[in-house]
Amino acid sequence: MFSKIPDGSLEIVQILDPDQLYTVDDIDKKLPSIELSTLRYAIRRLLEADIIQSIPDLQDMRTVKYRMAPETHLSKALQKLPPNISSLLQHEIEKKKSSS
Repeated sequence: MFSKIPDGSLEIVQILDPDQLYTVDDIDKKLPSIELSTLRYAIRRLLEADIIQSIPDLQDMRTVKYRMAPETHLSKALQKLPPNISSLLQHEIEKKKSSS
């Protein structure tokens, strides 16, 4: 799975919400300092780790939207990751919850 956290992953975790859907363009606008190719790679790796989910846009099937995995699903996904990576991601998630 992860041997290290891909660049941009923590920033993506900070902005995504389980109750709201984001396109790659939406994420790119919120994170202009990250190159689009790096952003796409980080999204792909987070999808593989089940940290985020992809949802097809039923209005435009060419578009995919992303959201943070629900809390119950997320805790299972974090348990599968190495402890150092899991703790970093968990810290970012907790930081986002406390700021809301």
